[in-house]
Amino acid sequence: MKHVLRLETSKGFGLTEAPPATLAVTHVGSGQQYTQPLVWRKTATGGQSAENTFSIPPAAKLGVYEVQLKSNGQSAGRERNFTSGQFRVEEFRLPVLEGRVTPADKKPWST
Repeated sequence: MKHVLRLETSKGFGLTEAPPATLAVTHVGSGQQYTQPLVWRKTATGGQSAENTFSIPPAAKLGVYEVQLKSNGQSAGRERNFTSGQFRVEEFRLPVLEGRVTPADKKPWST
């Protein structure tokens, strides 16, 4: 996942005072949550971006997951969370097929 965070100001887009420090992936139905730190880096155009990789754990619940960028909450009353997107985890099975090739005519083959 690549995250880009910008604020709309009167002069256009600007940077946040304190970018979020944590990525939270939350199962919508149960509230089960996985977190990762966010490491922001400066882009060539003066912005900031962060990248994360999230591997779905084998024990993850099926359903919808919400991706949020969460601030560390150091400033009282200034904690901001940004919803970045969502995805769905579903069960997937490969179909099992069995095929047989038999001659249409039951006569023995001759060469």
